[in-house]
Amino acid sequence: MKKMFFLFIFVFLFILTANAKEQFVNPIFNQPLKPLGRSSTLTYITPTSIDSRTPLDDNLVAMTGDCQLIENTQNRITLLCDLYWHNPDKKGPKQYFVFKITERITQDCLRIAENDFDIWEDYTQEQEFANDIYCVTPPDKLESD
Repeated sequence: MKKMFFLFIFVFLFILTANAKEQFVNPIFNQPLKPLGRSSTLTYITPTSIDSRTPLDDNLVAMTGDCQLIENTQNRITLLCDLYWHNPDKKGPKQYFVFKITERITQDCLRIAENDFDIWEDYTQEQEFANDIYCVTPPDKLESD
């Protein structure tokens, strides 16, 4: 019984420390991504997940995903996600999501562009068109704890 208890504690601590290591280099990506435009929806990302809400009700989940952090830099992150659309039991396709800080639009809005692809070879950094555009609060406007 003691061995099972210690094994459980060891596994729990291992999982806890493994998850703690995965953080965004730039904490700006920890904010909710507020939509700019009609095609975007309120989106939450973590190094291990993505969660998009419906356009008409921010309380309803449209899509979720279990993700792996592929790229993690100051201005850009890439996630590879297994998606679930409207039904957490029905797994959808794997998809890459690239979130990139592009410009400061206003004093209170930093623009984040999102590109998503089914196959990584389809992505080129030179693409000007973003699938979705978001706004986050710039670092100098965030309240400090």
